[in-house]
Amino acid sequence: GPQGKVVSFEKEERHYKNAKKNIERFAEWDNTELHHDEEVDCREDEFDAAFIDVREPWMHLEKAYNLLKESGLLGMIVPTANQISDILKEAPRFFSDIEVLEIMLRKYKTVAERVRPNDRMVAHTGYLVFGRKLRTESQDQ
Repeated sequence: GPQGKVVSFEKEERHYKNAKKNIERFAEWDNTELHHDEEVDCREDEFDAAFIDVREPWMHLEKAYNLLKESGLLGMIVPTANQISDILKEAPRFFSDIEVLEIMLRKYKTVAERVRPNDRMVAHTGYLVFGRKLRTESQDQ
């Protein structure tokens, strides 16, 4: 909504250009920041939530942790179970309530008299991983 703020970091040029075009075309409010370089000066504890969509999201967990407010939410999307394993090796240092969901897509035939699933199903398209920022000792005092 208009009170919120979205900040996006796009490393790859084509993703940056596409995101910029979509923001200009569809953004209803002027509350979106799009950055093309990875190093942008953000305050610690600035964000309510973060979403990571990169090849090695476990490499960015500490930075995400530092940027999130107390109890902030982190989401990640990855295409392989191997990436989940790598995330799960690192994530418990920074996040609790870790949850893994598989994204499944099942299309339906759109005949009004007999709506039913298509005969063929794509059973896997990716995984979502979520966690909540752990409290630090200083937050407990």
